[in-house]
Amino acid sequence: MKSTQLGKFFGLQISFVPPVFIGVVGIWLGLSLFGYYTLDIPFGESVILGFVAMLLHYVLELIHSLGHAVAAKWTGYPMTEIRFGMYSFYAQTIYPVDEPQLPSSTHITRALGGPIANLILSFILLATLSLWQGNWYWVGMFVF
Repeated sequence: MKSTQLGKFFGLQISFVPPVFIGVVGIWLGLSLFGYYTLDIPFGESVILGFVAMLLHYVLELIHSLGHAVAAKWTGYPMTEIRFGMYSFYAQTIYPVDEPQLPSSTHITRALGGPIANLILSFILLATLSLWQGNWYWVGMFVF
């Protein structure tokens, strides 16, 4: 599938493939409807909060992927690209096509970078969750 290049971020090419639009609309619509029907948030506010939560989802995907990138750079076999839209909602980490056969420990180290980034971010979000006021609290809970 052909990807569209967005530019570079921390030395990594950032791109997306068309299914990302399914993810954007799906997350936005799903969270907006959830807020309106389940949490009794007024419709207009629910649409805005759903949009912000969708944007935060993709920011968190970027941070998760950057965790993989940091770990990959640390192993000496860095990533080259982060591609959004794989399976609509997720980002894919891309490594050089000519990369040699690597030991499983290198793959494990690179794989653990994303969850470690999520864990660090979760502690930060948990510490600041009380600052999310009103209906924004639900956005904070989604992000957490």
